Amino acid sequence: MSGQVIGQEFKIRSRLLINGQGAFLRAAITVDDSLSAKEVEIGSFLVSQNGSVHSEDGELLVDRNQHLIEYSLLVAILRRVLSITTKD
Repeated sequence: MSGQVIGQEFKIRSRLLINGQGAFLRAAITVDDSLSAKEVEIGSFLVSQNGSVHSEDGELLVDRNQHLIEYSLLVAILRRVLSITTKD
């Protein structure tokens, strides 16, 4: 999946992650580093089988029953990309 925020392109790459807590989809948010011309991971999150969103440490970030869960997740991703863009 890819997108663009105020001219900054980003990608979300996913893969299956199985650990002691279960099976998750690991989503890594990446941007291209203009200096090194390499893709750099700027954040990541885990999605459980029930749809809840967790940090890499397993902390619950967004409960699957939360109102407008998709919106909350999208806003969090866009804020992360914007925080990188405004530092350049």
